[in-house]
Amino acid sequence: MLNCYRASPLLVPKVGERVDPGALPKLEPERLRVRMPHLLIWGMDDKALLPVSWASLPDCCCNLTVPGADQWLVHQKTEEVVGLIGAFLPS
Repeated sequence: MLNCYRASPLLVPKVGERVDPGALPKLEPERLRVRMPHLLIWGMDDKALLPVSWASLPDCCCNLTVPGADQWLVHQKTEEVVGLIGAFLPS
């Protein structure tokens, strides 16, 4: 997983810094569109991956959030996550 982050063209600023918008990669939303059913479950209290990280996802897909959890949302909201996945999967 670490190599995935290293290979990413995305720029993540350090605390208090800003990324020059001109330095960001030019990504066309239509080429990134997810064309299959999917589910995004997001821990809204995640301190590393803030909600702004997914703010433009509706351009590419639908989204779903789980408030009151961080990156450990599967452990913190187990029953809720299981319920969301169960409701999403075809029966």
